[in-house]
Amino acid sequence: MSPEQLAWLAGVVFLAAAVQAALGFGASLVVMSLGALLVPMSDLLPLLVPLACLGPAAILTFDRAHVSWRLLLGRLLPLLAPGLALGLIVAERLGDAAARRAYGVLVVALAGRGLWALLRAAPADAPAYATDDAPDAAPAAPPRGTPAWLLAAGLVHGVYATGGPLLVYVVDRLRLPPRAFRATLAGVWLTLNLLLVAGFAARGRLEAASVATSAALAPCLALGLLAGHRVHTRLDPRRLRLGVLALLVVVGGTLVASEGPG
Repeated sequence: MSPEQLAWLAGVVFLAAAVQAALGFGASLVVMSLGALLVPMSDLLPLLVPLACLGPAAILTFDRAHVSWRLLLGRLLPLLAPGLALGLIVAERLGDAAARRAYGVLVVALAGRGLWALLRAAPADAPAYATDDAPDAAPAAPPRGTPAWLLAAGLVHGVYATGGPLLVYVVDRLRLPPRAFRATLAGVWLTLNLLLVAGFAARGRLEAASVATSAALAPCLALGLLAGHRVHTRLDPRRLRLGVLALLVVVGGTLVASEGPG
């Protein structure tokens, strides 16, 4: 990997970690979208997925008491895991150019949908959420088609390590308390990413060079998590989400139109 690519990934990892700590989701979507502009997607996954385990682990270190375990173990992981296994099979059959363009289309569709929904809804119209006092209280009723959404989220995560938008579509409608929302999603990401790492190791895709690069990028992730935590407690989450979604629409369009890294 060239010094320019490494420097680019360092900045991308910092930004992605900050988004993850601030919103509870979005790290993989940001890091894969921006990283793929300069680094082939086939090289990104073994490099960044081990690193992506650290952010959720840090969140769980502080907020594990806020995890909705009934939701995580009883309703989310049993459907996400089979989708992840299918995604690993699909990923083996996609070339880098096709994967990059398909991912760009996915990012534009998902981020554009979220951006449109946020722009149409006035802040005062946002639905009420529970408080942080009862993190394991029974969540609200899930949206229609939840099993299909969760299977699709697992599949996308298996291919691109970024099933977040589809999963957030489901979990956001359960109206969890803010800290329970962030901590429960962290439990999902940590579990799925550890499964991906095990899959990469089993197929010989984890090499000493990629592990060393992941370790070199770890300080950028730590700094991003600290910055994102400060943002989480101080800034308006709606405005932050608008900025992130707008950025992803632009980046996704670039992935579709560009020839990709050489």
